[in-house]
Amino acid sequence: MHELEHAFNVLDNETKADILNELASHIYESMCMMPNTTLPEEERLSKVLNKLGNPTKIAQSYISEAQLKKVLIKGNPFQIVKYAGICMLRTGKYLISGILYLFGITFLILSILKVFIPDHIGFFHNQEQFFIGYTSETDASMNDMLGYWFIPISLIFSGILYVTGTILIKRDISKKQR
Repeated sequence: MHELEHAFNVLDNETKADILNELASHIYESMCMMPNTTLPEEERLSKVLNKLGNPTKIAQSYISEAQLKKVLIKGNPFQIVKYAGICMLRTGKYLISGILYLFGITFLILSILKVFIPDHIGFFHNQEQFFIGYTSETDASMNDMLGYWFIPISLIFSGILYVTGTILIKRDISKKQR
C-alpha cells in the first residue's frame, strides 16, 4: 500500500484517496471470501496480494484510467485518444475504443488527402470487388463511386467512430463507479 501511495503522488489527493480506499476494500473483501479461513490472517493477506500482482503495474493501470477520466471531462479529442491509447497499451482495456479511434483518424486523414490526390482516394468499385481508402493504381475498371462526396461522408463517419469510442469508455468508467 505504501508503494501504491507513493506511485499515486502524480494524482490529486481526492483521486488518490479514492483509489487507495477501493484497493483496501478489495483486499479486505478478498480475504473475507477465502474458503480456507483457518489460515492465519498474514497468509490470507499474502495470497490476496500475490493475486493482485505487481504494485507498479496496478498503479500504472489506475493512473492511466484516472488521467483518461480527467481528459474525458475536458473533451479534448487528441488527449482522449492519447490516454485511451496509453490505457490500451498498459492494460489491454479499451481495445475496441482504440480500434474505433484508429479508424476514425484514418477516415479523417483520408478525407483531407482526397482534396490533394482525388484520383487515388475514395470508394472504388469494379465488377469483382470494392475498396475504400488509398490506392496507388487506378485503372479504367475501378470507379470512384462517391467522388468528392467521400469527404463529407468520411468526416461524418470519423465523427461517429470518435463519439462511439468515447461513449464506450465513459460507460465502462461509470460502471466502475457504481
